[in-house]
Amino acid sequence: MNNITRYSLTLFFLFLSIFIPVIYYKYNSLPWIFWFCNNVSILLALGIFLKNRTIITGELLLGGIGQLFWIIDFITKYFFGIYTTGVTEYMFIPNYPKILFTTGLTHFAIFFLMIWSLHLLGGPAKDGWKVAAIHGILIWAVAFFVFTEQYNLNCAYKSCVSFLPEYGYKIYWPILYLFGVIMPLNYLLNKYWKQKKHVN
Repeated sequence: MNNITRYSLTLFFLFLSIFIPVIYYKYNSLPWIFWFCNNVSILLALGIFLKNRTIITGELLLGGIGQLFWIIDFITKYFFGIYTTGVTEYMFIPNYPKILFTTGLTHFAIFFLMIWSLHLLGGPAKDGWKVAAIHGILIWAVAFFVFTEQYNLNCAYKSCVSFLPEYGYKIYWPILYLFGVIMPLNYLLNKYWKQKKHVN
């Protein structure tokens, strides 16, 4: 990653880390900054500035699947009128403020720039799961112990998708996400990158 790209991406994510909280504060929705997608920008700015693959890998492991679900759900609803998971229903509420709608579209930038940045820095780091676990535990704890079920930040209280069972959700969700998403994805990313390097 050259310095122009590095500084440009760093400044972009720093801008998002300031812009998003300001917008949510204006609309009395400040708790929303504790959603992963709304606080990951500062960590991505740090990771890119330091050229730290572990930080960026960790954030991709933690939020990549969620960002992808959001993007697919938005595209299918926007172009075909069909929700796949329903996680973007709030974006299509009548008279939803345009600035909040625009803020929501940062999911696209965050997802693709995470992947691109990691590619430019040489691929995923094997210990990225540690960053994912630490960040995940922190935002889950804030969502669960600071805020109520009304906010359901990061799906801590109830599933954001319909196919997960409700029984025992609060207990099994963080465990399932760590061992069923983060750890396997970490393994697959590193295996894929190793094979890609070998082929090249």
